[in-house]
Amino acid sequence: MYLLLTDNDWANVGYNISRSIMSAGGEAMCVRMFEHPYGYPADCTILPVVDGFPTIDPPSVTVAHEFGMGCNHLLWLGERQETLDMMLHGLGLIDKPWIKHRVHLGSYYRLQSDEQNNIDMKSGIVTRFAGQDSVRLFDDKVQSYGFYSVPDIPITKSMVEWSEKVNISHSPTSRPKKGTLEIHAGVAGAIFSDPGRYEFNVIESQSWSDCLADRSQSHIFIDQLNADVGGIGVSGYEALRQGCIVLANVSHMDSVPSGVLPITCERDLKEELVLLASDRE
Repeated sequence: MYLLLTDNDWANVGYNISRSIMSAGGEAMCVRMFEHPYGYPADCTILPVVDGFPTIDPPSVTVAHEFGMGCNHLLWLGERQETLDMMLHGLGLIDKPWIKHRVHLGSYYRLQSDEQNNIDMKSGIVTRFAGQDSVRLFDDKVQSYGFYSVPDIPITKSMVEWSEKVNISHSPTSRPKKGTLEIHAGVAGAIFSDPGRYEFNVIESQSWSDCLADRSQSHIFIDQLNADVGGIGVSGYEALRQGCIVLANVSHMDSVPSGVLPITCERDLKEELVLLASDRE
């Protein structure tokens, strides 16, 4: 049995992992400290927002405690050891002899990999996981694995019919980190080459469910254009599952899933869009 603890599960990876464990026949529970601002699901939220303020939810604490007492494996998704200790104290699970695992995500690991690797070793982490683009940051002191975060969402369409317009979308949580300015320039180049052929939708500041609904109308999804990232985010995997062709800078990935087309610059993006508009195969 696996207890997955996370502060806010920003990209919904913890919930996806818990569902993967369950689909393989295991038992897992994803417990989040804070309510996710975009409405991602969790099994328990310890501090949901009530009347505008995070408020302890005693039934969730009880459910998480009782499940945790029956677990041997603890999987932590978060940046700070102090946050993990706070959650374990609050759930009455701090003294359990856990088999500890950790998942590293996003920019904090890219910027602090040496520090985080040392924390893993000192805190007794048995196995460490990160996205395929971050495998290059592992050391050899903890057993480490790369993984794909395939979302547990229904396929919302097989493919919107390609008609006279090609629908393109992009959903950045951080415009600088996703290279949104460069993406705008690349898309603009394609639009200028064939006015009226493309429709571009930047999806942001929406709930997760609304984002999925809007993206389901896209033929092409642009994940990111940032060499520092060099991988596919959760939104990219969601888009693949929704039937989109995904464009991304994947310079730090040894292999990419089917349906992903590598791009490295604005020119690449423009050329791929023009090519796809003429022949999506």
